[in-house]
Parts: sequence; structure tokens; C-alpha cells
Amino acid sequence: SAPAASSANAASSSTNGVLPKDAIPKNMAHAVDIDEEIPLEEVCLSSLAMSKIVKHGKEGREGRELSYGGGGGMGVLVGLDLEGVLEVADSFALPGRASASSNRDNASGTVEEDPIKGNAQYQRKMLAALKDVKGAHSVVGYYHTVFLGQFYKQSVVESLVSGVDKTRHGGVAVVHGKGVAAFKAFKLSQAYLNARKSSAAKFSTQSLTDNQLTFTEMFDELPVKVRSSPLAAAFLKHQTPTPGSSSLNPATLSLPSSSSHTRALESLIESLDALRSEENNAAYNLRQIARERGRMDQYIAKKREENATRVSQGLAPLPEEDYTRMFKIPVEPSRMEGMMLLGQVDSVARELEALAGAEMVKMYAAKAGGA
Repeated sequence: SAPAASSANAASSSTNGVLPKDAIPKNMAHAVDIDEEIPLEEVCLSSLAMSKIVKHGKEGREGRELSYGGGGGMGVLVGLDLEGVLEVADSFALPGRASASSNRDNASGTVEEDPIKGNAQYQRKMLAALKDVKGAHSVVGYYHTVFLGQFYKQSVVESLVSGVDKTRHGGVAVVHGKGVAAFKAFKLSQAYLNARKSSAAKFSTQSLTDNQLTFTEMFDELPVKVRSSPLAAAFLKHQTPTPGSSSLNPATLSLPSSSSHTRALESLIESLDALRSEENNAAYNLRQIARERGRMDQYIAKKREENATRVSQGLAPLPEEDYTRMFKIPVEPSRMEGMMLLGQVDSVARELEALAGAEMVKMYAAKAGGA
């Protein structure tokens, strides 16, 4: 019965995409961190995984698919961590909300309405297919394709939170900026995890202050490296022109269309409007809490005066009452949404500054060349 239970556990772990301990060869035991004692120091993307992520981002930008969660595509990263390096061997995209909800059961003909359940089912099928072809099938994180570096999104945080207990080292999110091959890797910071595990009022003002949590402290960034196969490296080397064989390519000085600036500014304005709306809602809720607490304090003070008067007259004081039942003080709402919107404004502003700076250099170079 013990071997059967062991095989059942191994099969269950393999189905979920988590590498079981008995699957590690003895000659690799020193490199593979079975007990998760070696912290992750960098993420190494294979050229195959990188090309799939770029393709997914390009398809989402051109509008050929519905973006996941209303903002950018999302997919699964599979691989293995070796001596503190997260080796991402492959990746596959998850369907968008529309495609996940439109999947039909061939047997019953019913429509799947839950996109989360549909994505989970699709992920299990893909991992099983990768296992059948002897490919990497251990989930190590998720990737997201975003516009103008807006990785402060609920989908990014949710994927990392879901990986805290399901993947090794809590999971990693690789963010790809649409339009350029820019990759960043993040994992949840300890300050965020502490704030999430704190009191019932998660991410309240007091909780954020106690854990010193701001939008810049939500994630810990990991360096990203791209590893190409020898065949791909030889092909790129063959395609690279030798020094001095060609003159300056005028295409390098071409400026993007005005629509890119318009989209960037519109995105910045939308983020600012959303941030202002969230701040107004938070201020209204805080006023409601202060008003209700003021009423309760006045009632308590009045009761104390009455008890003091009764005691001075030789009467027994009134019994204590449960004031929390008499006055329904609202719970302070989470400030996480506002903090993430503030991070979006900061990321869009930084990307817009970098875009404008590069174009200004091109304009000066074109002007100097034409003089």
C-alpha cells in the first residue's frame, strides 16, 4: 500500500505541474533545490519561450485575440530551477475570457461560463500533453504581455498569489512590454506577503504603514537572461553584418506615428482618472467611518455621564452595552487598488519619458545629418 500511495502522490504532483521529489535524479540532487533553500537570483528564458511570448504579445496588440482580464495576454511558464537560476524551457498561452467562456463540452453541448475554471482545465490538458512528449511540464510561473510597462495589474498579482502555495519559491511573473522585446521578471516581496497575512483588514492604511508597503515595494525584480540554442546563435551570427560592410540604415532614425504618442497619453490620462476616482471613493469611505465612530463616541460619553450622575445619587450604574452592535462601523476598504493605480501612473510616465527622449535624439540626429 505504501508504494501505491507514493506513486499516487507522484502522479498527482505531476498532473498539477509540480515536480515530485522522487523525480530528481541522484546525480542532479546537488543542483536541484528540493527543499527550496536556495533563493532565486535570476531568470533564464529560452529562445523558444521568448519567441512565443513575443508572438502572443504581437497578436494581442494587433487585435486578433481578446486580451486576458481586459488588459494584455497571459500564459504559463514551464521549466526548472537549478542552483538559484529559474530555467524557463517553454511557455504556452492561456485563452482569453471570451475563448475560455465559449468552450463547449463535446458530450453535453453546454457552455463553460467560468473563465477561471476554463483556463485551469486548459492548463491541465497542456501540461499533460507536454508530459506525453517528454517535454518540460513543471509550472514555474506565468507571463503577461502589457502596454507601456503597466504591470501593476490585478491579473499579475493574482497569478503570483496563486503561485505562492502551488509553485516552488512562490512563482515568478515575467512581464513583456508590447511593441519592444523588453522582459522583466518579478516575484512578490516579503513586505507584500506580510501585509497579506496581517489582520482581517487586509491592505488597510495601518497595515500598509506597519509593513512599509508602497507600490515600489510590492515586487522584487529578478534579472532576466535569454539563452539561445547553438543553432539559433549560429544563424543570428550569420545574419549579423560585418563592421563597415554597410552604411547607417535610415530606418533607425524613423519616428513612430503620432498614434503611438496618442495611445500613450490616453493611457496616462485614463490611469490618472482611475486613480482620482479611487481616491475619492477611499476618502468618502473614510468620512463614513469617522462619522459613525463620532456618533458612537458621543453615545458612550453620554452613557458615562448618566452613570456618573446615577452613582452620585446612590443608584446602581446602567449595565454595559455592546456598542459595536448598535453602531455598524464600516470596515476600511483595501487600499491595494489605489496603490496599483499609482504604480501604473508611474510606469506609464517613465515609459513615456523614455520614448520621448529616444525620439528627441533621433530628431537631433536627423537634423544634424541634413544640415
